Amino acid sequence: MSNRADSASIHALLVYSLPEGRLVEQRIFDESKYPDPDLRSEKATDAYFEAEKAHRDSDGVEIVLLASDSLESIQATHSSYFLGTVPKRAEYGTLEELLQALKDQVESKGV
Repeated sequence: MSNRADSASIHALLVYSLPEGRLVEQRIFDESKYPDPDLRSEKATDAYFEAEKAHRDSDGVEIVLLASDSLESIQATHSSYFLGTVPKRAEYGTLEELLQALKDQVESKGV
């Protein structure tokens, strides 16, 4: 019996830099590249371990491997990885200005 991750249509490897507040790498493993779900899962897992190794000495880097039925689902459920650079409080005079900037950014991304 296969589990949900094994039968997922897509795997997404995301490398996110917390200090930069942005996604620095995104690799997609889908049916068009890997029709066999077992191979797709294996390739995505291998890439995850390679990314972990490559960034093991990096501070503030998150590496995640997600499986889902579509990239749109991943973007909806893990939207914080796709918003881009998050405004910093020091760039705005008041908390209200910061909150408005965040709201504008979310709206512009269609989230």
